[in-house]
Amino acid sequence: MFSLERSSSSDSARSVDTDASPVCDSTGSARSTGSEGSTTARSGSCASWPRGLFKLIRKIRLSLTQSRFRETDDISTQRIVKVSTGIGDNAKEYALDASLIKVPASVGKEACFPAGRSPVSTPASISPTCERFVLQGIVSGKGTYQFVSRKAHYAPADSTESPVIAQLAKAWAASQETASDFIIAERYLVVGIAPWVAAPGAASSADALQCRLVVKDVNKHHEELVIPMTQVGLKFTDKLLLPAQIRRAHDLLNQHLLHTHGDSTVKPMIASREGIGRNATLITYATINEAITAGTITDTAQLDEALHAMVVEGRQARRQGYIHSEEQLAQLRATPLADFFDEAAPDAMPAGPSRQNT
Repeated sequence: MFSLERSSSSDSARSVDTDASPVCDSTGSARSTGSEGSTTARSGSCASWPRGLFKLIRKIRLSLTQSRFRETDDISTQRIVKVSTGIGDNAKEYALDASLIKVPASVGKEACFPAGRSPVSTPASISPTCERFVLQGIVSGKGTYQFVSRKAHYAPADSTESPVIAQLAKAWAASQETASDFIIAERYLVVGIAPWVAAPGAASSADALQCRLVVKDVNKHHEELVIPMTQVGLKFTDKLLLPAQIRRAHDLLNQHLLHTHGDSTVKPMIASREGIGRNATLITYATINEAITAGTITDTAQLDEALHAMVVEGRQARRQGYIHSEEQLAQLRATPLADFFDEAAPDAMPAGPSRQNT
């Protein structure tokens, strides 16, 4: 058993994933309308946003005009991620609260990211939903990559969230105490779970926890499998990943990918609290970053075309709130502009009125 405790941080409770979307009022000031209709003050001004961003936002809205008037905002049934447990007559299939986000051909090479909502906790040591998320990570060979709040990461005892790694560790410890087997989906015998050793020269930081889940497949002569698990507790003040956090999340994803195996076109399950915010931002940035590196995107016009294609794909496959706010889209767009096109991107909150922490 290993400790998940982190040194506490003054802003540890400021991280909530949401689908709240800002709009501009008549003065050009950005507002955020939450799911219950409340409006919270946000800093900065839409009037200060670059013209290219406004064009991108309008184009996304126009592309989704028809789908916006669907009877429901349910996840596309064609893209739901499913897992199977048991064999023969005992086989069962379960749908996860996750969707496959496919990279459009116009953006980059074939790839798909499972984007999911973090599994909830239960009185049991590991919830059935969490167990199925882990199962998907084992079967795919990609593991799971989960965004959690700062409180859940640094002070889990005080948080209502129960991260995947925490649930796994709790179930593993319980099995050790009772000298019983911990078997996932009646097939994968857990041998151990522990933080992996960082590669030589790799930067270490308290903002992430990366582990090796070791299991044996009882249906395949106890073949041993090692699966990566990543937990990320980055700042998400006012529901924004800023460029510095986006880059850090991407670096951690690249570290995670070093430990995966299987089909290279299938990426790890990336989960966040609502499944449409931080994970959507990372998936989009990772795809854009790879396309720029490969030479598919060479200027800002192509960047905006790619962002448009990725956001529309995510909102059609997942939910209309994919990339949960226009402010987050602005931060996402600013990151590759600074990284590759020499345009300034802030690494701190924009100047403006005091911000409400959520």
